[in-house]
Amino acid sequence: MRQLPRRRAFMVGLLALGLALAGCSSPGTTGTSQGGPTDAATTKSQAAPKEFVSEKYGFKLSLPGDWYATDAQLDWDGKKLQGLSSSTFADFEEPGSDSAFTVGATPAAEGMQLDAWRAALALAVPAGCVDPAGAKKTTWGGEPALTWATNCGDVQPIKFATVHNGRGYVAIFELNTGKESADQQTLESILKSFQFTS
Repeated sequence: MRQLPRRRAFMVGLLALGLALAGCSSPGTTGTSQGGPTDAATTKSQAAPKEFVSEKYGFKLSLPGDWYATDAQLDWDGKKLQGLSSSTFADFEEPGSDSAFTVGATPAAEGMQLDAWRAALALAVPAGCVDPAGAKKTTWGGEPALTWATNCGDVQPIKFATVHNGRGYVAIFELNTGKESADQQTLESILKSFQFTS
């Protein structure tokens, strides 16, 4: 089982379209493209966004067209952050890269506030990882949320936490080293599309 914090640094999720298009151009080629591999690569990078719906955790979001998704199959107990390839988390990955993120949810104690849920998540980090003392206020799916980066040595996954409809939610993203800006744009697009469905 791959554990998200042990993956090569990537967080949160991706190659910018401009970089992808630039990488597809052949030196010395001018004028209108005549087809071939360059067109195929460009078409893939421009694949229409696709919607994913999590039946397990009651949310939907839009992914870049070449990403694939796997919904959670089992209930997460909230005691340990499982990471990618866990059957208790919904996983999202870009084929052929380290761009990925995962979302999990678990029933929250009655009346649990966001700060308490964030504190519970700090206890669920894998060995070798440390959460900072503070977190930044934001929103996620229209709910108040907190975000922070966990220190796992050569990887600093970005986390988001919120409480919605009696559940505590967490999202974990890795950004590719050297491509953080592009990955950040993709992450923001995915988060903007996120909606709770239950």
